[in-house]
Amino acid sequence: MKFLIVLSMLLTISTSHSIILSESKFQEIGGNIHNIPESIKVDNEILREMSLHPEYLTVGSISSKKGRCTATLLGQDNNGFSYIFTAAHCMKYNKNKQQSDINATFTSWNKRTIAKGKGKIFVPKPLIRKPLSHKNDHIYYDMAILKLPTVDILLDQFSFPVPSPILNDNFLKKNAKVSFVGYGLWGVGNDISNDYKPAYGQQRRLYGENIVTHIISQHAFLIWLVNNNSNKWALPTAGDSGSAWWYKHKGLNVMVAITTKGKDNLALGSSLSKKIDWIKSVYSDVKLLSRTFLTIKKDNNAGEVGDYYQVKKQDGCYNYYELSKITNDSYRNLPDSHNDNSNWQFRGPFFEHNKQDLVMGDIFLYDNSESGELELFKLISPNINNITKTIPKDRSDNNSWIYMKKADIEYSQLINCSTYKDTVYKEPTLEETLAALSELQELFSNIVFLEQLANMYDNN
Repeated sequence: MKFLIVLSMLLTISTSHSIILSESKFQEIGGNIHNIPESIKVDNEILREMSLHPEYLTVGSISSKKGRCTATLLGQDNNGFSYIFTAAHCMKYNKNKQQSDINATFTSWNKRTIAKGKGKIFVPKPLIRKPLSHKNDHIYYDMAILKLPTVDILLDQFSFPVPSPILNDNFLKKNAKVSFVGYGLWGVGNDISNDYKPAYGQQRRLYGENIVTHIISQHAFLIWLVNNNSNKWALPTAGDSGSAWWYKHKGLNVMVAITTKGKDNLALGSSLSKKIDWIKSVYSDVKLLSRTFLTIKKDNNAGEVGDYYQVKKQDGCYNYYELSKITNDSYRNLPDSHNDNSNWQFRGPFFEHNKQDLVMGDIFLYDNSESGELELFKLISPNINNITKTIPKDRSDNNSWIYMKKADIEYSQLINCSTYKDTVYKEPTLEETLAALSELQELFSNIVFLEQLANMYDNN
């Protein structure tokens, strides 16, 4: 009953405060609890540095006439647009439409303008229902995707493109550890101030961690700030609204929720798992956990039977394998060829004209004439006469195929891949070469005969 009362209070208030730390955590990182105003300027630096870990570089700030919030770059398309994910309450949008006009700016981790100008804002359908079908829809669905003109490519500290984030489309379990990065006010315990800033620069970007204490029907997650708890030591709130909550899954950092509401020592995040269909309807190329390949790591034995792995070969191209059995040497026992073994099943990539025995779960690489890109699809219905006839051209799914992702190679690289050459463009044997020459000679003789015959008619 106490939890229900607290939750009811939380759902009726506006967002407040900032990313705040517990007193015990602040002291752990070297902070002076008796002189927070001076100590926080320097001692929060370690958490600022953690916020710049490569897995969090998609997190930036979004600003509009309504103010500034934290946001995450989902990706950038080939038509000059960037897709930014944040909380709906951060933006001014038409409350009667799922899609309306917006003018906003997305700024990256290093203060570069990545997207800016007039674009569109999309919100889930439950936010525009009058009245709301559920009294908590305004919190459960408090999220928005902005489609803004791209100004620059998001790069990391070494000038490499930052990979798009992976979104969770599976259910999360209670007591999962989550991390977050935000741009809100700084504070320690109940001591919070707009005057608390870093000693160097003015960007109040900070990293924090907590544990999901309650899950509300997979629609929302609740976290608490608890002093002297090594796991529940940070809380996102005002200014951090729209910040992503991240969860580590088999070595992958996965986005599971975004910050929506908070009060005092607790905060609520809107879960993504039940909103994936809406997210895909706005940005079809979003990366999802269920469509993400794992990679082999020497010290990573977190895989389960049925997981798909992406393995980079010596020629720079990728093969895909399904883990079928776990033994002590599973991660060192990948097949050298396209043949399976006791631990691994070779899953491709296959091509539309080289796979005779279609097997459910095989990965096919498709040259999409609509997008001009190579795309990976998983076969889920093997009873197909024309292997490419039913592949969606808009990166969606159907009863035969599941869209996985854009391939990591270009066509110019593909023709040099051993998998492609071995399974599609095999070198002809001597017998095949002689037979082809014989056919050419016969064809040439027929052409010469027809030319002679035509000359005879012309002369007559």
